[in-house]
Amino acid sequence: GSTRSRLRDTVQGPARLSAQPKTTIAQEAQEGAANLSVRASVFFNEKQRLQRDLTALALAVYAETTGAPPRSLAVLDALAASGVRGLRYALEVPAVGTAVLNDT
Repeated sequence: GSTRSRLRDTVQGPARLSAQPKTTIAQEAQEGAANLSVRASVFFNEKQRLQRDLTALALAVYAETTGAPPRSLAVLDALAASGVRGLRYALEVPAVGTAVLNDT
């Protein structure tokens, strides 16, 4: 079938994440507003949490200082790995309406 038919949607608050169906879960994590179930084959670096905190904060400050209305911004994380950064943008920054995450 198509790629879309093989994906499973997960909804967390205002965020919807489409991903491959779950396989073996290697790690459960909570970071910011995101709850994660990370597969063994997915790269997730816990040591980068501070950087993800800072980028979510920087995006929130940008949205506030520019007066961006709720759900008006689109963000792209082209090297998303686990997707936690983009998921946090969608959950923690009210101005984010679309977060596109990709990784191969």
